[in-house]
Amino acid sequence: MNDAMSLCWAAYQGDLNEIRRLVAKGVDLNGEDYDGRTCLHLAAAEGKVDVVRFLLAKKVNITPQDRWKNTPIEEAKRSDHTDTVSLLQSHLGS
Repeated sequence: MNDAMSLCWAAYQGDLNEIRRLVAKGVDLNGEDYDGRTCLHLAAAEGKVDVVRFLLAKKVNITPQDRWKNTPIEEAKRSDHTDTVSLLQSHLGS
């Protein structure tokens, strides 16, 4: 598994320790999987608020689009993760 895929899997699982390990290794937090989804897409879609908060603190791109043109906030909305939506919305203007 390549670094971007490892990062996306860790975000999907909510594994902040693994994400930190990958960051220490120098992995690009804006890397994409085969569908153009970033770790922020996966964390938002799964409602992993702690992971989303960590990624936002690391200044990841907040509005990347996957191959279907979906953004992380749209993923959070689709899955009805209101806390995640609120967190992402609060960073949209910053």
